[in-house]
Formats: sequence, C-alpha cells, structure tokens
Amino acid sequence: MHFDKKRFCMLEEEEEEEEEEEEEEAEEEWMAGNIAKFEIFRRLSIKVSKFSWLKRIQSVLVYLACM
Repeated sequence: MHFDKKRFCMLEEEEEEEEEEEEEEAEEEWMAGNIAKFEIFRRLSIKVSKFSWLKRIQSVLVYLACM
C-alpha cells in the first residue's frame, strides 16, 4: 500500500479545523450560559435593591456564577 503524504496532511488539517470549530461552539455555548446567569441575577438585583445586605450577597453570587 502506497502512503500518500498529501492526502494524510489534508485529512489532518480537516480534523484540526473540525476540532477548532467544536471548541468555538463550546465556548459560545459557555458564554451564552454565563450571559443568561448574569441576566437572571441582574433581574433579581432590581428586586432586592431595597435591602443593602441582600444586594451584597447577590453581588457575591453574580461574581461566583461568572467565574
């Protein structure tokens, strides 16, 4: 069986491109999840803004959720 170096390199490049696309999609999903969490906490902060101690707790939760 003859080893075709060009074909092998093309297959490797295709695999690398697919992996990069999958990583980008995973990163986009992660960012969308964090944005959604932040939006929920932002809405909650509007409701608890009257109570300063609750607001401090909420700020810590937002910080931890976005890590």
